Amino acid sequence: MDSIRVESRALDSLPPAQRAKLPAGCSFLLSSGRFEGAVNIRELLRNRIVLRNVSADSLRLNLVRVSDSVANWDIVPPSKSEGIPYFSFNSIKLTHPREINFRDLDRKLDV
Repeated sequence: MDSIRVESRALDSLPPAQRAKLPAGCSFLLSSGRFEGAVNIRELLRNRIVLRNVSADSLRLNLVRVSDSVANWDIVPPSKSEGIPYFSFNSIKLTHPREINFRDLDRKLDV
């Protein structure tokens, strides 16, 4: 993939008064220049996510946590099944990493 940009809608359902207090750009989650990797299709059919040789160039992360139950990285709707799905990868390579921001509005952290 030549590039990827992910915008989150996880904070859209907050009440307007609470949304007004959010920092600018909080819906931006991540972006990367060239992004590569392989997905094991056989495992995916078994509801298991298995990735191989993941690489990302110029990765930027913007993580915003509002509370224990609300964060901009909650981009997948909750599943009706119990537990966390199986996920693994054999390697990840970051080239030219860029900024990684973490804001926790509940605990007043900005790193």
